[in-house]
Amino acid sequence: LRSETFNNNNNNNNVPSPALCLPPSILIVHGALDKVVPYTSALNVTKVLHEPTTIGHNDCRLELLPTTGHADTVLDIMMGGPTQDVVLDWIYQ
Repeated sequence: LRSETFNNNNNNNNVPSPALCLPPSILIVHGALDKVVPYTSALNVTKVLHEPTTIGHNDCRLELLPTTGHADTVLDIMMGGPTQDVVLDWIYQ
């Protein structure tokens, strides 16, 4: 880690800041009409991320989009649509 990632508490312990130890926010977006990857896979990933036996991630959000299919998620991000709306709301929160 670079030196600025450590606390500067004048005793040279080089202890990482607690904020650096927290996992990042996670947004999982999945289309309910996806015929390639079932939306239940997104449910399972979200469940695992919330389990205390794994990482107990508290800042994980799942958005299931009822009218979105597999390729729609990427196209929506590029051209506008429900996926882009959800992602931008999450970024700006």
